[in-house]
Amino acid sequence: MSLRGLVAKWPRLVRGRVILVVATVAVAAFAASAYRAARDAVEVSREAHRSWETRAAIDDALDLVVDAEAGVRGFLLTGKREWLEPLEKARRTLPVALADVRSRLREDPPQLERLVRLESLLAASLARLYMEVRSGPASGHHALSELLAGSEAAMEAARREAAQLTVAEERRLAERRRRQSLASPALRVAMAVSLGGGLTAMAMALLLWSDSKRTQARLVGEIAVRTEAEQALVQLKRDLEERVETRAAELALANTRLQRELDERQRMQEELERANTRLTHGLRDLEQRSLAATNFARMIDTLQACRSLDEAAVVVARWMDRLFPGTSGFLGLLHPSRDLVEAATTWGTAASMEVVFGLEDCWALRQGRIHVLGERAESLPCPHLSGTAASAACLPLTAQGELLGVLHLRSAAPRLGLPWARDEADHLGLALLTAGSVALALANLRLRESLRHQSIRDPLTGLFNRRYLEESAEGAVRRSLRSGRPIAVVMLDLDHFKALNDEHGHAAGDAVLQELGVLLLGLVRAGDIACRYGGEEFVLILPEASLSDAHGRAEGLRESVTQLQVRLPKGTARLTASLGVAALPEHGTAAEALLRAADAALYRAKAEGRNRVVVAPLQERAAPTAATPQPLAALPRGRRKRPTAPGA
Repeated sequence: MSLRGLVAKWPRLVRGRVILVVATVAVAAFAASAYRAARDAVEVSREAHRSWETRAAIDDALDLVVDAEAGVRGFLLTGKREWLEPLEKARRTLPVALADVRSRLREDPPQLERLVRLESLLAASLARLYMEVRSGPASGHHALSELLAGSEAAMEAARREAAQLTVAEERRLAERRRRQSLASPALRVAMAVSLGGGLTAMAMALLLWSDSKRTQARLVGEIAVRTEAEQALVQLKRDLEERVETRAAELALANTRLQRELDERQRMQEELERANTRLTHGLRDLEQRSLAATNFARMIDTLQACRSLDEAAVVVARWMDRLFPGTSGFLGLLHPSRDLVEAATTWGTAASMEVVFGLEDCWALRQGRIHVLGERAESLPCPHLSGTAASAACLPLTAQGELLGVLHLRSAAPRLGLPWARDEADHLGLALLTAGSVALALANLRLRESLRHQSIRDPLTGLFNRRYLEESAEGAVRRSLRSGRPIAVVMLDLDHFKALNDEHGHAAGDAVLQELGVLLLGLVRAGDIACRYGGEEFVLILPEASLSDAHGRAEGLRESVTQLQVRLPKGTARLTASLGVAALPEHGTAAEALLRAADAALYRAKAEGRNRVVVAPLQERAAPTAATPQPLAALPRGRRKRPTAPGA
């Protein structure tokens, strides 16, 4: 049966009511579909805003830890407390920010679990930074590198966890939008069907308008209700559109603020990188300065251990290449004549130079201060400056008010400078410090040599004294025994020296002794030892001289003494000398035995008439004994009385 026939059999009142109900249901279905579509759009917008706020809060939390890490770096490098403000801010605000994110993710257990892991990683990073701050500023580049490596690893783990949170939020939002996009066609179909059914029902109600006024009035009421519903829907749609536009404007404004914050963060990151670069360069300069200070201290320690000026010159040449790389120069010492400077050592390209010049040829020695020739200096070059040198510096070596020499530095570069030096003055500061230290070391060495010379030399004759004889004679004998070579001892005593003193005075006696000292220094070889034994007695130690050689040299010495003429206030003194000779192994194998044998021979020379050389009598060789020989200090000192004729 058709729908028209079925409707015809129904009572008119029932048909009218049914049609109105159908129309009302259709309109309600259309309104519900529209409301559902609007509600889904609002829900998706809320989900998008929540996801954006969640990601922004996570990024802010990461930025707080990154800023705290940068501040701790600055504090560890500079020690300034203002660099710790980002760390204190992170410790205060990080728990609040993460609690806000946790409240948004409380209905999403997987996301909440990821958030808990991220929160533990960030808290661990802050705790590690706080422990580094409590331990104090880092000492050296290695400690800072360990901190940077540990912080970078912790932040990398936190960024991975944050990335997982962000990706999960984006997936959730995408799934919501996908469901909305799938439901939208069905909603549109339902709305279209509802709208079509409503229109059909209204058409049927209009056809039945003539059946009954009561039905017409009810239909008019239903139309009014529907009109109000449509107006409400239109108003709702308008409100929804306004809310969407407002929300879109808010999102655009938030996006603008976020972009501005990102730009500001990028700028701060670039500034931080530049600051890190400056800090890296500063650390490199500090390391080079520390190396220069270490080299300087080691050079000073080595100079303090030197025993002679030659050793000190070698030390200066070796350390100058390390203290002033890329430069060359020389260490010039003042000649004893006090009018010339002679290079004690050279280094670099000046190693092959022979430097000898007068004091007037160096501006630094003329003025008594440093003299610089370089790119900015307006000084004239020193006359002694030879070769090509774009820059040079002469530093006078002065210690305790005494001029010792000059330290000269030169370079082929237009500017005399070190790699770590900020300017030429910084470089010259190290050069001045080096010159002062070298001058002090040289002065100490000269003083030490002077004291040693005074301790082993007789001040009147310039010969070695008896103390030096005691220190060196036994060693010379031992070396002779080890090598199997002979060694001889000659003991000399001036004849009638007491009478000369009584007649001419002690000043004349001193003049005679001085002339004899000059004579002995001119006759001995380089390895011989000539010393004043006491009074007018002298001893010669002649290594590698046999008994016959020593006898011949003693005769030559005696003749030289007889030819020696010393002018005195009361006339010219003519001298003679008596000499005793002994040698190893003929007269013993110990220095004490040789000296006693030579002394006995000298007694015989005096007893036999003076002015002669007597060789000690040969003795039988005794078997070596382990007994310790009597030290030389036990021998009598000074002028001794001999059993000779009167006037001896």
